Amino acid sequence: GKETLLDPKGNATRAQVATILMRYLESEPKSLQDKIDAMLDRYLCVTHGDINIQFGYTGATVTEENMANILKKIARLDDRCTVTFDDFDVDVKEEYQLFGDGQYVPIGELDVTFADPETEETVTESIKFSIRKVLPSGDAGFPNGALGICPEDRNPEFVAAEKKFGGAEPRETSTTYAYDGKFTEADIEAFFRDMTGLTDAKTYPFFITEADMTQIEAGEPFYASFVDKNAPDGRADLIWVRAILQPTLESKVMNGLDRYLCVTHDKLDLVFNFAGGSFTEENLCNILRQIAGVGEEVTVEIDNFEDLSAEYGSAGDDAGGYGAFWPDESTLTFTDTVTGETVETTVAFAFRKCLSSSEIYPNGVIGTCKEDADQGLLDAQFKMHKIAFSNGDQVYDGYTGEYNAEAIEAFFRELSGLTDTEKYEFRLIGFDPSDPAHNFNVLFINTKADDGRFDAIWDEFKFAE
Repeated sequence: GKETLLDPKGNATRAQVATILMRYLESEPKSLQDKIDAMLDRYLCVTHGDINIQFGYTGATVTEENMANILKKIARLDDRCTVTFDDFDVDVKEEYQLFGDGQYVPIGELDVTFADPETEETVTESIKFSIRKVLPSGDAGFPNGALGICPEDRNPEFVAAEKKFGGAEPRETSTTYAYDGKFTEADIEAFFRDMTGLTDAKTYPFFITEADMTQIEAGEPFYASFVDKNAPDGRADLIWVRAILQPTLESKVMNGLDRYLCVTHDKLDLVFNFAGGSFTEENLCNILRQIAGVGEEVTVEIDNFEDLSAEYGSAGDDAGGYGAFWPDESTLTFTDTVTGETVETTVAFAFRKCLSSSEIYPNGVIGTCKEDADQGLLDAQFKMHKIAFSNGDQVYDGYTGEYNAEAIEAFFRELSGLTDTEKYEFRLIGFDPSDPAHNFNVLFINTKADDGRFDAIWDEFKFAE
């Protein structure tokens, strides 16, 4: 305020003199003892008279160096200063290992020596500590440990959310949640925010640990965690739970369809054989169960299977290969005969009539849309067609190899460029060594196709007589 501004030509007021004196004293270098006293005054827990430190529960971050660095930071000491403990391994590390995950470990009083080599000051204080074993501290931005917070000083919203989260600490077992969402990080975050009420993403960042974020699977444990960005004095205040998502029938069906529907056409691409012997309602239902990840206890009804079968039977051979016929939408009804759950949804199919699939997948298989096909296969098919169709027919002139499977495979691998035998499996179908001029099929299968989809190229060829 104006009363603290000094007029060089006027008289100083009592407030102005006090301000000048205070600023002068603040500008004076603080002694090491002053810094330690300020740290203890600010960070000692009022309730328990200790300083709380958090580390990862595995103990990898519980080192004397890390704990010393935390104390140097909160005491505002330079890097040149040192912090040592009388017997860290026995008093801290061994005690830490005796307690369960998530617990506050009472360490008791430790003799801690602070030293400033530049001023040659040394201060030894007996300080009481408690240490919390908390897994997500590293993932929350505290890889080497962090200043903790007493349970009595925790964010009351966290205390309330923790009860909704699934029980009191320590959490040595996983908590299973019935889950209707998709298995993506964003959907899982939305689920836990809705459950806990911690909807403020800026104040309460959410993170997941110990999970493959590219594919979170049902039934696999992971840690769901929230951290309070506004915790006092930068203390690490967080909650976490070892969670398992148990999907409902609805989420299994919707997640399965979401995973396998062609992104380009929003259709479910399925492959059966030319003759139609594998195109049965039973086989189609079994594939739909596979997509949803359910067993025989779940029944599947298809409202228009007779129409699908008739259309499949009337489709010409041009519906083989990457050509497909796309019938009207079907209504699918999944029913869990054990729980009584029922899910009804519509899906658009794309069916391919594929001769070769019957020899590999006799009951049909989930296919891959051309837009999602392996580029190596597409390039190889172009190379094979370029030579074959130059003769007006799929005939290979000039073949000089032996008329056996090994020699023919070597020829087509060199021709197509698909020399990677681990990724591209070769099949020779219908070849008669005694009649090499008779039509046969050459098939390459991409064994690395996403989600086990059937991704392949095949063509009918013959050698010149």
